[in-house]
Amino acid sequence: MIRFIGIVFVFIFCVVTGLCCADEVRLEYKRVCRMCDVLFQIKSDISFESMTYSAIIEKICNNDSFCDIFTLPDASLGKESFIKALEHSKPFKNEELNERVVNVFSFLGTTDKQTQIELIDAQIVVFKKQADMLRAELPIKQKLYLSLGLAFGAMAAIILL
Repeated sequence: MIRFIGIVFVFIFCVVTGLCCADEVRLEYKRVCRMCDVLFQIKSDISFESMTYSAIIEKICNNDSFCDIFTLPDASLGKESFIKALEHSKPFKNEELNERVVNVFSFLGTTDKQTQIELIDAQIVVFKKQADMLRAELPIKQKLYLSLGLAFGAMAAIILL
């Protein structure tokens, strides 16, 4: 009886592991979409409100959408600490996207308004392409991870019987 209960727990563990991996794929897609929204918001803040770098950073640190993506220090610590926090947080699986986020915030406030807007537009395009790619792969990868969890759980149960 205890052996059967152990086998059931192993099966459940494998299925839950598959579900967690499938959920991580969905969360990656959501993080990339949120980053597109944040970049668009920054572009709007620069374009229409002519906000300074420190005002943008403060607004971002108080924005729940951005805090879901990154773990950030207090906005009052300055540009250098903000950039270091971005470098260490690495919210995306794709290292190129992490570098792009750091580059965007490194260049903000160092050039004229139009150049900043063009830089942000270019990054929005990159993040939208990544979001489109992830959205296309999402159902396939979720089904794959769930199927693998079920298969490994069934295989482990058969082996343990």
